Amino acid sequence: MALLALVHDIVKSTPSNVVIHHCNHGVQSNAEVWCEFVQSRSKQYGFTFQCHDLKLEQDSNFEAYARKARYEAVLDYVQSGDIVMTAHHLDDQVETIIIRLSQGSGLMGLRGIPIVRKFGTGELVRPLLKLTRLQLRQFLLARKLSFVVDASNDDLAILRNFARKKFLPALTKVSPNARQRFLDLSQIATTQIFNRVKRLGDRMPNRDISVVKLADTEQMIDWQIRFFAESRGQFAPSRKQIKEFARQCLKCPIDRVPELSLRAPAVIRRWGECLYWIDNPEQLGFHKSIEVHTVHLARNSSKTLDLKYGRLILKTANAPANLHIWEGVTAQSFRFGPNRPRQSLKQIAQTIGVAPWLRKTTPLISQEEIILGWGGIDCRKPSCKLNSLKWEWQFVPLQKQDISVC
Repeated sequence: MALLALVHDIVKSTPSNVVIHHCNHGVQSNAEVWCEFVQSRSKQYGFTFQCHDLKLEQDSNFEAYARKARYEAVLDYVQSGDIVMTAHHLDDQVETIIIRLSQGSGLMGLRGIPIVRKFGTGELVRPLLKLTRLQLRQFLLARKLSFVVDASNDDLAILRNFARKKFLPALTKVSPNARQRFLDLSQIATTQIFNRVKRLGDRMPNRDISVVKLADTEQMIDWQIRFFAESRGQFAPSRKQIKEFARQCLKCPIDRVPELSLRAPAVIRRWGECLYWIDNPEQLGFHKSIEVHTVHLARNSSKTLDLKYGRLILKTANAPANLHIWEGVTAQSFRFGPNRPRQSLKQIAQTIGVAPWLRKTTPLISQEEIILGWGGIDCRKPSCKLNSLKWEWQFVPLQKQDISVC
């Protein structure tokens, strides 16, 4: 209710399209009344209201399932450039850090709740994260605004409630500055992580890339894995699993493919000198037969091919192009240029750096017996390039999940 009122104040001077999302978990007897309450207040402010009936079953993992369901429900409505705001506050931050400590979290977890992070094609923002619960209540009382108190917040079987009502009050009796010390710890973790990001440089994984060059030490490979997982909204594997995978990455022969499994499902693989993030690897089935597409492009033209595993966009400028696009290619040989010897697909893949699991799911582009490119890799030498042909390969997973952990 405090966030809702503050957003209303902002919209008065900066008109915006505001949608209020309310999630009805279906487990509280007053759930319908709460939904009507939020809808009524949204209407008073002139905001669009959207209720999500989640209909969850209450069990030992209810808090985690409910949280995941809430974010997934809202994510379906997020469009490019949208800003999603939640009303997390400073006390939530302290409680989160305590919970992470109790779970043995590393530095990534001890940062706590981020103020801003990517959320689908938009951003998730917590504008109240520097304000305490008491300050927000005082704001509501000063404005004479009513609010709802969820009875489940008194359930001490829930770890967050226990931390709030039992652990923190007891701790602050003997250590009055305990809350601030937890926040200081969060700041230290944030600084340490920033230093790792800076050190990794262009080897830093992020949401928009699926392959990065392998770091040169086990410690930094460890961080690459954690950043990869976080960028995809996943928890990293155990420290033991990461350590063994990092060791294999540095010690295994170059033609071996060490693999680390994550949830969702997803895996991280090392091949050559790179780390690859792979969503739903079991869905990367191979073509049962080779498919060859013949493409004739006139000058200054373009063509988009929707293939099994993605989209290939071809463009020409001052010269036409006659091409073959191969899907699921196998048992073929090509040349890198006129009068060059034929090479097997395996030799070509090793030369230009196409990972083994991508060789039958990534389109190969040729002109007669000469290979021009494989996926986004351009095989042409400057002296052999067609004058104007360009292309872009967009890999599209068969199933993409966006799961939030913060």
